[in-house]
Amino acid sequence: MEMELLARPPVKAFDGEGGSYSAWSPDESIIIGEANVGAAKFVLHPFGFGLPHYSDSSKVGFVLQGTGGVAGVLLPQSAEERVVKLKKGDMIALPVGTISWWFNDGQDNSDLVIVFLGSTSNSYIPGTFTYFFLAGPQSILGGFSPEVTRRAYNMNKKEVTELTESQPHPLIVKLNAHTGIGDLAKTEAIIGRPLLEDGRSTVELTGSEVPLLEQAGLSVQWVRLDAGALLGPTYTADTSARVMYMVGGSGRVEIVGFNGKRCMAEVVKEGEVVVVPKFFTVAAVAGEDGMECVTVTTSPRHVVKELAGKASPWKAMSPEALEAALNVSSPFLKCFLSKIDDLSF
Repeated sequence: MEMELLARPPVKAFDGEGGSYSAWSPDESIIIGEANVGAAKFVLHPFGFGLPHYSDSSKVGFVLQGTGGVAGVLLPQSAEERVVKLKKGDMIALPVGTISWWFNDGQDNSDLVIVFLGSTSNSYIPGTFTYFFLAGPQSILGGFSPEVTRRAYNMNKKEVTELTESQPHPLIVKLNAHTGIGDLAKTEAIIGRPLLEDGRSTVELTGSEVPLLEQAGLSVQWVRLDAGALLGPTYTADTSARVMYMVGGSGRVEIVGFNGKRCMAEVVKEGEVVVVPKFFTVAAVAGEDGMECVTVTTSPRHVVKELAGKASPWKAMSPEALEAALNVSSPFLKCFLSKIDDLSF
């Protein structure tokens, strides 16, 4: 079975004065839809404002650039909005049905760039995040008849027109510098920054540590490797798929699937997306400038198994069974297992 696991470049769905939205499309990369994952890139220019909306997909947003991000979040089970600050390195989890709006307060005069990775298993279109807007020309309110809106909100005809037609711009608008929205943030991002600064190369977060990830049905891995370092090989031992975004640097990614066939062996560069289907095994070797990537797994408590290192199944299986399976001598097997003990990840 032929699979193109390195996704083709994203398609720009919107580009305006306030910012842009691009998505990796299942029409361009079939595996995105088949694996029921999604990926999109959201850019807000200074004072850009993403109109309030909810979507049919759970996702995690990774802030790649900017220090002046502000997001308003209203979870499906909550009646209270939470307004959070966002800066480079932050993560924010958005369970399906969450209402959110986004703003770049322009304090550093740079774009706010966020990549969203998530699951589309419950989406209308597999591989696609579909949005429902509460404001603008594509808003839900504008879709109802004036009579329904009038009665729902106890308004007269003139007020209904003002409510539904005052915002002529879709998706992303540019506001003036003195709206006060930037002052609304009371807390840090809902997940916060992964602590890679203390020398760790990998941070993993699951639903057991972060309740919002449990609600979203997702887990996260953020990896930073020095040049030549190896990540993996690993596979998911449940039914979850993985979607990876290369944040910085590059790495040679190899993926093995059905019948021991290598499905992918390519250098993945900054800004590219890779899909790892369920049960497939993946490994990566960091390029000469190192490698930084984020991965979302479509399970809140993923079961990721290592095929190398002390936690690998080789260490747990009976030596007699391994000798027979690999058709090797006992001395060679002992040598093999001792080398696994020496590995450090």
